[in-house]
Amino acid sequence: MEPLEHRSIAVQTYNRAQDLWYATRTAEEDLEMLTAVFTSRHHWALVGGPTQKATSDWAVGRVLSVLGAGELALRFALRAAEQVEADFPAWRKASALEGVARAYAACGDIDRAREYVTRAKAELSHEL
Repeated sequence: MEPLEHRSIAVQTYNRAQDLWYATRTAEEDLEMLTAVFTSRHHWALVGGPTQKATSDWAVGRVLSVLGAGELALRFALRAAEQVEADFPAWRKASALEGVARAYAACGDIDRAREYVTRAKAELSHEL
């Protein structure tokens, strides 16, 4: 498979996962969302750069949080936050921190979730 094909699949499956996480879903669509986000992550791992790899881990964490798989969501969210590079824009850094907050909330750790929300807001204040 050519790199452009990997990229196309990564984008399409990310967009499908995103459409589903904002929708009211059936149990079958939950599985489709999970499959789509992991498919996107797989293809970005093959051809993506740092931004795509961090974003795909964030997206997996997001989907797992939505599905209530807090511990696994936290693993991906923390991984995404660790991949954020110094030259990433503040909004992208804040997004990664928001993903960690969402995962902690899915784990039931509201105090840690609030801590990461505060950190995300602070990151955004650097952009103002």
